[in-house]
Amino acid sequence: ACLAADGESLLISNLDTGTDLYSIPRLLPIRSFNQNMKLLIPFQVAVAAPESLVVCGSDRGNVMLFDFHDGSLVQTLSHSSGISQVHSEFQRSIIVSGASGEGPMSIKVWSRAKVGVFST
Repeated sequence: ACLAADGESLLISNLDTGTDLYSIPRLLPIRSFNQNMKLLIPFQVAVAAPESLVVCGSDRGNVMLFDFHDGSLVQTLSHSSGISQVHSEFQRSIIVSGASGEGPMSIKVWSRAKVGVFST
């Protein structure tokens, strides 16, 4: 789970479709960020670039970037095979992802090259 910087929204990784956004304090659902998950495990979620991107780990080795406001998929960052977990430092537009699975474990640092696009 991740609390958005505004303190009024909560992102929660669910075990079915991906990630859900809820309002606080009433926990009313606002929108979903569909990740088509195969494994029923929770993944880390984060917010990048103050309230504009939802950053989600996945079970396919990708980092998924969704638009915070409309839920659309903005970019997919390919990490490696396996499970990706994420952390975001939104003040500097940096995303850190780690992957584990059958192959070698790895960590990648992504930075924003231009508005809306991240690269290693």
